Amino acid sequence: CSTGSWAADYPGSFVYQAPRSFAYQWLLNGTAIAGATGNPLTATTAGAYTCTVTAINQSGTASQTSGAATTVKAASIKLTLKKKTVKAKPGKVATFTVKALNQGDLSAKPKVCVKVPKKAKKALKAPKCKSVGTVGALANKTTKLKVKLKPSAAGKYKITICTNLPCALQD
Repeated sequence: CSTGSWAADYPGSFVYQAPRSFAYQWLLNGTAIAGATGNPLTATTAGAYTCTVTAINQSGTASQTSGAATTVKAASIKLTLKKKTVKAKPGKVATFTVKALNQGDLSAKPKVCVKVPKKAKKALKAPKCKSVGTVGALANKTTKLKVKLKPSAAGKYKITICTNLPCALQD
């Protein structure tokens, strides 16, 4: 939030216009944010941010609101797999390398989840979800998901990997 532009003093004529100090109030979607009176502000919610700066001098106060709002996009996680098909022998572990890319402006703490179809639940053992950790704005993080094949689990199985449960895809 800038301090804005204000007129200068005219000391010889006792006209005081220049600010001596400033106060700030941040707004989210046009509504004042409680306690958001510092400069700068770290956004924690998606939306349109503006700032009102109040100039203070011995003659009183005057306020200006920032022009165009700064829009902050919510975190949006996109998953990619290094390999979509992984081979493992019965009784062994199939490991998927998953990259979580945050396409938003805010940090997120996503979980990567495995959804095993009903017909494969007897053959596969997978953790429901695993935390990726904090993925910063416009950043990515990689994690590994392990799916264990039970000793008699020969064959091909399809699973769904998604962020957080419930997975949007069907069995």
